[in-house]
Amino acid sequence: MTTQQINNRSLKILLVVSEAPPIRSGISRVAAELQKGLEGLGHKVDILSSVDIPRYNFGEFRLSTLLFHWRSLRHRLAPYDVINVHAPAPTFSDLFLLLSSGLGWHPRKERLVMTYQCEIDLPGRIIKPLSAWYSWLHKWVARMVGHTIVTTPSYAEMFAHVVNEDQLSVIPWAVDESAFGALIAEKPTDDFRILFIGQLRPYKGLDILLQAMSQVPNAKLDIIGGGHHEDAYMRLAADLALEQVNFLGKVSDEALQEALQRSHILVLPSRTKAEAFGLVLLEAMAAGCVPIASDLPGVRDVVAGGGFTFPVDDFAALGTLLAELYLEPERVQSCAVRAQEKARSYTWKRCADAHNDLFQRLVNSQ
Repeated sequence: MTTQQINNRSLKILLVVSEAPPIRSGISRVAAELQKGLEGLGHKVDILSSVDIPRYNFGEFRLSTLLFHWRSLRHRLAPYDVINVHAPAPTFSDLFLLLSSGLGWHPRKERLVMTYQCEIDLPGRIIKPLSAWYSWLHKWVARMVGHTIVTTPSYAEMFAHVVNEDQLSVIPWAVDESAFGALIAEKPTDDFRILFIGQLRPYKGLDILLQAMSQVPNAKLDIIGGGHHEDAYMRLAADLALEQVNFLGKVSDEALQEALQRSHILVLPSRTKAEAFGLVLLEAMAAGCVPIASDLPGVRDVVAGGGFTFPVDDFAALGTLLAELYLEPERVQSCAVRAQEKARSYTWKRCADAHNDLFQRLVNSQ
């Protein structure tokens, strides 16, 4: 057996994520793509998620039953070479990390990897301080695991004084090659189409976009996604007399791609740090849409060079930006070209290779 074969051996990997297929979400898509990519490199990859450990939903709050399953679960962890926990997910990732590292998952906790996707950032006089404490908790937990992965340079800065440099990696998410469709020049020019894709939850900020649309009355807005605030957003659109707003609900992947291909702008108006990357931004950029996002850590890294940011919760600033772009189709096209070119460097193969290199290094260092 050669040195190369020894250093790149097949591993047994467990991905611990809050959501996985058949649930449809950004986190679920990441889990599926990582599993496919790592298995393509010869590894055995299992996923543990809310599909396996039930959870209860109370509006914005989701409570896992992991604690009640831990006794039977922990005995199944020892055979894994690497366990990659995606955080934060209250009462799920936090408990898993604390129980695994604190109660001796096995003697090789250096192979316990935390992927820190975002900060919990909920509004409210009582909830907001608790959210800040919870974010601090995960940074403290980062010192108890073998390695921490973040997806953007902005988040790497947050951990710069928490863990050693050799215990921190930046590995961004990616976009599927199938998302690259029609050339930007082939997009329809007889209208100006804006797109929103996401769960209809308060932190996603759809109300900000709806209020901004009052400044571009001739533009069309398509809204894809569902959630417990859908009725409230429909009433807001009616109150604002927005006539060219279409609530399309949850759609198939094919319909989603069609919407991206006909749209000129995608807006991600999230209002909290719970939005830290915005996978949908990459998908839109690949399809030739200009990305516009709230100026949040991580998100601003994704759109830099090909799109725009606006101050969080500032619907007037967003409306002004949209109105300017409506009057400057050449500017929209040039930005879309840059956005699409940037998206080409974010491949799932590159993401899987980076994870493989890290996992191999951790295992071979023992």
